[in-house]
Amino acid sequence: MPETLEMFKKEFRRGLIDEMKIKKHRFVLINSMAMHGDGCRLCHEAELILEKIKSRNPKNRPIVLQHFPLYRKSDAECDQVDEQHEIDLKEMYREQWDTLSKESSLQIIDSLNPKAVFGGHTHKMCKKKWNKTGNSEYFYEYTVNSFSWRNGDVPAMLLVVIDGDNVLVSSCRLPSEILQIMVYIFGGIGIVILAFILISRRVRIFKRRPSYSLLMYRSQEKCD
Repeated sequence: MPETLEMFKKEFRRGLIDEMKIKKHRFVLINSMAMHGDGCRLCHEAELILEKIKSRNPKNRPIVLQHFPLYRKSDAECDQVDEQHEIDLKEMYREQWDTLSKESSLQIIDSLNPKAVFGGHTHKMCKKKWNKTGNSEYFYEYTVNSFSWRNGDVPAMLLVVIDGDNVLVSSCRLPSEILQIMVYIFGGIGIVILAFILISRRVRIFKRRPSYSLLMYRSQEKCD
């Protein structure tokens, strides 16, 4: 809807495709809804912007940030990101629903020649190597896992270090939901036990005070 798009542009100060530099590193931010290639107004505008970016400093390859991952049939095409990464070999992805279309993915690769691509949407971690046709260049695409227990048992984020054309990526995971629940349970039990011990000690102290006071009173009588 045009009204929603204008609100998005105004509130987030972002267009369909934006280019920025951070410490001489180029980043291209893409609105994935404009890359469905269905001939809509957004798609046509995004294609024109891609052509303009294509002609700018081709030697400084950008890093692409977008919501949808590039096209892949399933996570069977992914490499393991870390030891906790379990690759789902069963779920098949749908073009323009779970991933960008194959045509739009190739258009982004050919136009931007990225040195890395980061996306999300599937809520599953993925590291996929893309080889450029016609030369020896390649890049890795990373799909970051959801940072919420609602979308998976092990939330995660990515830590990225950029050194020239090298993009070093490591995952940082939160404790699993089961582990966190166990911490709450044992922590609660520990608090109850500690409270019981403190209360019982306090009761014992109060019980000792009257006998101690009586003993002191009798000692004073003997002295008199």
